[in-house]
Amino acid sequence: MLTTVALSLYIIALVGAALSDLTRYEIPNVLSLAPVIAFGLVVPALPLWTTLGHLGAAAAMFALGTIFFVLNVWGGGDVKLLAATTLWVGWQELPNFLLTVALLGAALAILLLIARAIAGRDFRRGRWYSRMLSKSSGVPYGVAIAAAALLLLFPGDAPAPLVQLALN
Repeated sequence: MLTTVALSLYIIALVGAALSDLTRYEIPNVLSLAPVIAFGLVVPALPLWTTLGHLGAAAAMFALGTIFFVLNVWGGGDVKLLAATTLWVGWQELPNFLLTVALLGAALAILLLIARAIAGRDFRRGRWYSRMLSKSSGVPYGVAIAAAALLLLFPGDAPAPLVQLALN
């Protein structure tokens, strides 16, 4: 029961973070903190080494993300969301997760480049999507992070290990 609540909280936070980043280019701290709290609800059901592995993966991604933040490559919300999501992904699925984030981020960037090239001035002002169409705006990478995390929850034939735990 508690793991189902945790999984639900995780999914809601991911969807909220993606929508917020898409519309406002901002990921509120509460939406990055929610997956951490949700993971905390799952921890009692996990073996110690599994928990430590997930914590280590998240800490490594936060450290790497902090470097990218300092270099002005990533936004702070992206760093926090990536680390919080990595807490759920763990070491074993981290390469798949990062590849999926990169591919989805690239696809989103290409779509934004095309949309920005064809959008007229009228579409660049006063609408919820105006910032996305501004040629000076970046890519709302929280969308790619959240989408990759959601895709990895149910890969192929069987759900991810933490999802299996919640469903049992």
